[in-house]
Amino acid sequence: MIRFATVLGLDLVDTSPNPPSGQLAFYARNGRLHTKDSGGSEVAYATTAELPPRVIPYSVEGELEPIEGTVRLYNDSGQPWNIVAVRATVSEPPTGSSLIVDVNIDGETIFTDQSKRPTIPSGETTVKSTEMAVTTVDDGSYLTVDIDQVGSTTPGETLVVQITVV
Repeated sequence: MIRFATVLGLDLVDTSPNPPSGQLAFYARNGRLHTKDSGGSEVAYATTAELPPRVIPYSVEGELEPIEGTVRLYNDSGQPWNIVAVRATVSEPPTGSSLIVDVNIDGETIFTDQSKRPTIPSGETTVKSTEMAVTTVDDGSYLTVDIDQVGSTTPGETLVVQITVV
């Protein structure tokens, strides 16, 4: 057995020769780790983009009011995140007007078309948006969530914003 105490770099190859009997060849191709045995059987392993999505939750409790988000949720994963959806849910439906939230990367909105922001209509409790203009959260960058508009809300209400990333 060989153990590595540091990163193992693999060359990118188009094809790999079959290794000697009883051994495996390890190489990288098309962003994936590959193995090939002496009989030529090849296995490709998942890329980070194929990992299951993760949900980053953000919540506010109490009487909701418009506010610029100040709590920073940092990407410390060592690799970029790709935002695939934003869902906003409230415990009690807004009345009178819609509840609108915005998500920012390093202080800049991901919804450059503001009509695409998650908007919970009066009388409803949840909405999902997948029409973000900016979706990449680089390692070291941060997310914040703004409440841009609220209808009449109930004291003790809870808003949860789920940011789904891969």
